[in-house]
Amino acid sequence: MGGLALLCLSCGLDRTALLQFMIARPLIAASMAGWVLGQPLLGLQVGVSLELLWLAHLPVGASIPPDDTQIALGTITLAVLGMRIGALPAETALFTSLLLGLILGQAGRFLDHRARQWNARMVLRVPDLVEQGEFEQLERLHLRGLLHFGLVSFLSFLVIVLPGTGLLYLGRDLIDKWLTPLSSVGVLLVPLVGVAGIWAQNRSHSRSALFGTGFVLIWALLLVWK
Repeated sequence: MGGLALLCLSCGLDRTALLQFMIARPLIAASMAGWVLGQPLLGLQVGVSLELLWLAHLPVGASIPPDDTQIALGTITLAVLGMRIGALPAETALFTSLLLGLILGQAGRFLDHRARQWNARMVLRVPDLVEQGEFEQLERLHLRGLLHFGLVSFLSFLVIVLPGTGLLYLGRDLIDKWLTPLSSVGVLLVPLVGVAGIWAQNRSHSRSALFGTGFVLIWALLLVWK
């Protein structure tokens, strides 16, 4: 779990505050987490599904989408726990974890907003510190800003995983009864919603081709997974 915690922190910082190598994108983050947890194909499937949902939404300026990075990491973690602890079939565990991740992950937007507020208040101190020549204090402020983003990223992950694990464990019978019959369609529905959203925003003549290609690729991935 140490590797997963390090990945959670690294991807959380990469999302907005440090380097931005794009390892924070759901496709990359979930795939790496799947590899760490011993389920690389499951991680890839989670990553593809969630990447398509937020492909056109970036945390830029006043736009703060849900923390797609921690939702991806939390979802793959819950999927693996559902298979190991809840003894759920892989497809059911995946569908259930996607639902839990998307619902519980909404808290990440609030936490991200709080971190930005904390950092905005620190920015107000910069002119005075520059005027006073307190450059060491400026460095400390910068590190505190990184710490804020890292902290809320880890909290976003925990908000998904801890309650989600409890729901998987306590609701195992209900999940098996109600969600297992829907899992085949549900697993396909999430990425298709993302593709449809991209299609709706794309005003070019190629959007039908984009939707069709996305549909075919998703079906191909599901066939490989099975």
